[in-house]
Amino acid sequence: MMTHVAVSERLGLQPLSVKEHLEGYHSLNSDERVSRWSHRPATKDLDDATELMLTRLPSAENPFMENYAIVLKSVAEGMEEGERAGMIGVIGIPRLSHDGLAAEVGYAITPDFWGRGYASEALILFVRHYFNSERAFQKESLIAETEPENTPSERVLGKAGFIRGELVHDAFEVLDPETGEKSMCDAIPWRFDRQMAK
Repeated sequence: MMTHVAVSERLGLQPLSVKEHLEGYHSLNSDERVSRWSHRPATKDLDDATELMLTRLPSAENPFMENYAIVLKSVAEGMEEGERAGMIGVIGIPRLSHDGLAAEVGYAITPDFWGRGYASEALILFVRHYFNSERAFQKESLIAETEPENTPSERVLGKAGFIRGELVHDAFEVLDPETGEKSMCDAIPWRFDRQMAK
């Protein structure tokens, strides 16, 4: 059993691992309600999920990557009847900003657990862990981007104390996983600086 690097009232963060988290990772990434916001195809099987997870783990090309399984603790207050402890999402650093001065945070929660405050709790926990622990590629700011239609994610970032920026038109290019067509997406930038951490 893996230990948590950080814990909150209901959640723990564990370093993402193929051995420990593959089934939960596939369950998360095979759901089109999740893959919609990541602009990549939903995973079809455990091999797909393994391939995707390996792109999210630190490597020689991307040593700054830092991703965690969001785990529901076994005695979490507010667990609904029939819920089991286990992985309910992922959170971490998939990339750096274009200038390399900030780390971009990304997160996803399995849809069965949406609407219960887990994403906000996990993001607050991750921010605290990030700024209170040392790493080789430590940055002084965390950033995120949301598409204007993704209001639930905007609420999560706001609750976690991120500062909302102005809408940026044609902020990034996306590939439609079904048609293969490229298009430009608008985005709202968000920022959290170390001095904002409590």
